[in-house]
Order: sequence, then structure tokens, then C-alpha cells
Amino acid sequence: MYFCRFLSLAVIIMILGACSRDLSEQGPQGSAHRPANVPPDIAGLATDALRAAAEVKVGGDIDAVLRAHPLSPRFSVAMREHFELMQRLHRVGLQSRLRYPRYSVAVRHDQFCEDGRTAKLVVTAIVRYDMEMDPPNTSAPPYTAAQEEHVFGLERRNGGQWMIVKHHEIGLGEMHQRDVVRRLRNPCL
Repeated sequence: MYFCRFLSLAVIIMILGACSRDLSEQGPQGSAHRPANVPPDIAGLATDALRAAAEVKVGGDIDAVLRAHPLSPRFSVAMREHFELMQRLHRVGLQSRLRYPRYSVAVRHDQFCEDGRTAKLVVTAIVRYDMEMDPPNTSAPPYTAAQEEHVFGLERRNGGQWMIVKHHEIGLGEMHQRDVVRRLRNPCL
């Protein structure tokens, strides 16, 4: 039974990875992709939010993760639904006797625009989770990785600090709808 759950989870992860766009993909106008020039405070905020999400999948405790991230008051409300998804994935792993002891997140900034008070940021994140089975030495791959696309809406608040007020992860169904995915990947056009 546990093997079937693990196998189902592995198949879902492989499908998601296969349907994600390649990091070397051409940009929206067909030109070679160039990373967006993002202010360091906004780039750091988005990266911290994605790391917090990965930590929820690893440990399963949203509140503990948010306490460990000083920037979390600036993204926790907008990211709540995503954190809850990561918490559910943590539980599914445990039910399948699978742990994620470590993770890594690499972020590329694809689109960025701001008007002084609001901003939009699209990132591609490569997230890798090391995997361990319980009991050990069962046949499981050593890690899983996925490419994710996230769209952030930001507002300048509290004395000029940027806050993430909207978050959307581009899903598998949206990737198969050309007009929808084009709009999501290019919110600055």
C-alpha cells in the first residue's frame, strides 16, 4: 500500500516536471531569455517566501516556519494557500513513509514591472527535495525536483516596505491554455 502511494506521488511529480517549460526557453517575444532586473529587497522577499514554502513541505509546521522567517509578515497572508498545499504534500509524504530532510531553491526572475506603489514579479524556481524512505534502504530515488512558475503581486506599504499581496503558482491545467499561460507569464505587458 505504501509503495502504491509512493509510486503515485512519483508519477505526479514526473508529470509536473515534464509539463513545465525549460529554463532555456525563449522569452515572450521570441528573443533569448534575459533575467529581469529586480530590486534586491523585492528579489529577497520573493525568494524568502519560496524558501518558507519549501520548509513547510520539509517540516509540515506552517507557524514554526513563519516564526523562523523575519520577512514572513510581508508575505504570509498572500502565501497562505500555497503553504497549506505544501503542508498537505508533507502529510502525503509521511503517509507514504517518505521524508524530505533537505531542500534547495534556485530562483530566476523572468518578468518585473513597478509603478512606484505596486509591482508584479514572475519567477521560475527550481526546487529540489532530498528524499528518505522509512524504513531506509527501500527502493526510492534519492531526490525529487520540480520547476515551478510563480506570479507575485506586491504593494509598497508601512513606510515604503514592499509586501507580497498576491501569489499564484501557474498550474498544470493553465500551462495547456495558451492565452492563459501567456497572460500569467507576462503580467507587465
